[in-house]
Amino acid sequence: MQGKAVLLNQKEILDALTVHKDKNRFVPDAIDKGDEEAIKELVNAVQGWLNDQAVEIEKQSDGTEKK
Repeated sequence: MQGKAVLLNQKEILDALTVHKDKNRFVPDAIDKGDEEAIKELVNAVQGWLNDQAVEIEKQSDGTEKK
């Protein structure tokens, strides 16, 4: 939920999909009912993940970080 990657590469993702493809899936009631706060949590997680994928952080010689 913090937007950090759980699986590191495409092989791990495909393996996880293969293992879980026949398992029951569910949507939490809050999401199903359109609860804004619950949906916003998921939106923030996806946005955090996308930002991590799109940005490379470079450590500067003075110790600061540059995106």
